Amino acid sequence: MIVDEGMAKRNGEHLAVQYLKQVMKNCPTEYVNGTGYYHYHKYIELFYLEEGEVNAYIGDKVYPLFPGEIAIVFPGEPHTFCTAKDGDRINYVAKMLPDILVTKEQTGTEFEYYMNLKTPAHSRVINATDEMAEIFRTSVCRFDGADYADELIIRADTIKLSALILAEWNRRGEIMSFFGGAKKDNVDMLKKLMDISEAKKGCIKTHEAAKFCNLSDGYFIRFFKSVMNMSFSEYTRGLKTREAQRLLKCTDKSVTEIAQMLDYATSSHFIKDFKKEKNMSPGKYRSGQKSLEKGTNF
Repeated sequence: MIVDEGMAKRNGEHLAVQYLKQVMKNCPTEYVNGTGYYHYHKYIELFYLEEGEVNAYIGDKVYPLFPGEIAIVFPGEPHTFCTAKDGDRINYVAKMLPDILVTKEQTGTEFEYYMNLKTPAHSRVINATDEMAEIFRTSVCRFDGADYADELIIRADTIKLSALILAEWNRRGEIMSFFGGAKKDNVDMLKKLMDISEAKKGCIKTHEAAKFCNLSDGYFIRFFKSVMNMSFSEYTRGLKTREAQRLLKCTDKSVTEIAQMLDYATSSHFIKDFKKEKNMSPGKYRSGQKSLEKGTNF
């Protein structure tokens, strides 16, 4: 079963950040039998394992987790976590919207942080430092507490946790480099364009994007490439592929239906683009996903 968890709420309001502590003794029978609770949401999810052994199923891959490690899940990715063997499991979960890194006076460098934090092109498992582990523990207590200004402290600590993860990716040489010298007006414009592009699941043409930015097609193509180090078509292809992965995993829609939903003229064009991104056909991806889901537990 695959569930859209939607947004966490408190007092009827959507939460930008959520912290949970989870303790599990053994896998429930229904999960052992292969009906694991796959889910997805708009949050970046950070899963910190304190005790036990866990398998993290994220998209089409399995990541073994051991105490002191953090698994990173990006928005929209189907995922679940299961105990690797009988025994207690203690973990902490942080969920955050990428927009918590966005400030009114966002600079080009801050835009780079934001883009890296929401782009699934980095190590999915990292070792937690003592500082990271302490943020999980204290934030869970504050999230469940009621002291004045705890919400601000949690947000600040979550930004710090994000910065420590970005620093680890940078140490590993995995940071995607964007043009940090982009002017603030350009950064604001790109952020709004990307919000629209993501809402449309990548179904936006280059000329439509150029019109939104009040630029000629040619200038927009050069500008986007200079800032993002990728073409706009490459960017939208990535968004479409991520949505296609979700649809292949979470629905029974045919490849042709998915191609139509993602505004492809032909299913063959969709299959070609999917192969560029995933090095496999949509059919093979779905087949692999189904066999993976069958053998998993939560």
